[in-house]
Amino acid sequence: MITNQKLTKRLVESIKPDLKNELLVWDSELKGFGVRIFPTGRRTYFVQYRNQFGSTRRKKIGVHGVTTAELARDEAKRLLGEVAKGEDPSKDFQKAKLKPTFEELASEYLEVYAKSEKRPKSYREDQRMLNAILLKRFRGKKIEEITTYDIQHLHHELRETLYVANRVRALLNKMFNLAIQWNWTTLNPVEGVNKYQEQKRDRWLNDQELQRLYDVIDLYHNQSVANAIRLLVLTGSRKNEVLSAT
Repeated sequence: MITNQKLTKRLVESIKPDLKNELLVWDSELKGFGVRIFPTGRRTYFVQYRNQFGSTRRKKIGVHGVTTAELARDEAKRLLGEVAKGEDPSKDFQKAKLKPTFEELASEYLEVYAKSEKRPKSYREDQRMLNAILLKRFRGKKIEEITTYDIQHLHHELRETLYVANRVRALLNKMFNLAIQWNWTTLNPVEGVNKYQEQKRDRWLNDQELQRLYDVIDLYHNQSVANAIRLLVLTGSRKNEVLSAT
């Protein structure tokens, strides 16, 4: 352990890492302010203090190279000022770490809701959309960090396939509504994203397709169902009309 040295850019960069152990270098001007040097050569500034219950806490300030020793020292002074007022900066940090991530929401959605409330085909489709699209986009994010802009941007990227874009939006909408019910968040960022207008498409079976259909229903084990399909094809009646006919 190295002590009692004013932390400067030159000093921090001059210290050679120990290949086996971490080094802690303390600033001589500000008690509790230091830099942590890893065997890999990575250097991070931190502040160490005792909270109101007497427990020692250490909070990371920033990585050397991204922040400077001077800026890190100023931040350490600010944090130590909070401690002097009876606050605990690391407590807020720990709370933030415990906030649920999108991966956790996806897992709970599938396990707690979709598996019991949706049909197997719909469950598999939700699972596919999560793995193929949503987890790739939002992996590692806290659900409170996901904004309406993030979802609007994704929805826009999927605009070439309107059906997929709207299904992804509907899935996210349900997931965030559940998150609100579970007290995981207070807002649903999907509410500000409008669905795309989908065009209804009708397509008629050609003669070859009709013949294949007839061949299949001729062999079907339930001829009552087969007759209902034949009647639908021949008359163009509505499904409910055929199924309720006597």
